[in-house]
Amino acid sequence: MNLMANRPDRVLGRIGRAARRVPFSLVLLSVALGLEVATGQSHALHTWLRQHFAVSWPDLRNFELHRLALSPLLQTRPGIVGTIVWLLCVFLPWLEWRLGSRLAAAVFFLGDWLSTAPVLAALAVADRFGVNGAGPLAAARDSGSSAGALAAAAAIAASYRGRTRLVLLLVVFAFLGLRLALVGRMYDYQHLVAAGVGAAISAVATRGSASSACATWKSGAQRAPLH
Repeated sequence: MNLMANRPDRVLGRIGRAARRVPFSLVLLSVALGLEVATGQSHALHTWLRQHFAVSWPDLRNFELHRLALSPLLQTRPGIVGTIVWLLCVFLPWLEWRLGSRLAAAVFFLGDWLSTAPVLAALAVADRFGVNGAGPLAAARDSGSSAGALAAAAAIAASYRGRTRLVLLLVVFAFLGLRLALVGRMYDYQHLVAAGVGAAISAVATRGSASSACATWKSGAQRAPLH
């Protein structure tokens, strides 16, 4: 009876310990889902948020950098966006569990920012050279969590070692490259850049950790007595 009574406590304890390892993911998911629910109830709210926090090239050119704070959490359409929820629920906690909260936050936000700004800038340059349709795309306000989530997916792949890393990176970039070739919308370019940013951040961070671990192992091996 005591074992049965203690089982729910053990389960809750494990859930609590797991939650403490992914605080950034829980906060971000709560905000993103809260915005989806709120905009589903009020399309006018979604329109207002997009006007004030989504990002376009003119906004960046005018240094309206406050938009970058919320644009990765505000979806392009009101209501629950199932694909975005799935991407965030899978990849963000996985990344935070492996590499920690600070790196997860850096990958998510830098993956979004460093993919959005270059793509919008490239569209603005293309418009200067007369590329048809580039101007309206550069001026259209962009937001959404997909770039940050895919940056997290690539960061997870790059956090492994050896053949596993190679296979996972090939899967991520083959999927994004295939979608770019078949669909080729603006956000497909952004997703590919975001994945590159996430993989680069993760590779640099884990290389440092691997070097430290290797140095520690070598130091221990040198101090070990010979038999």
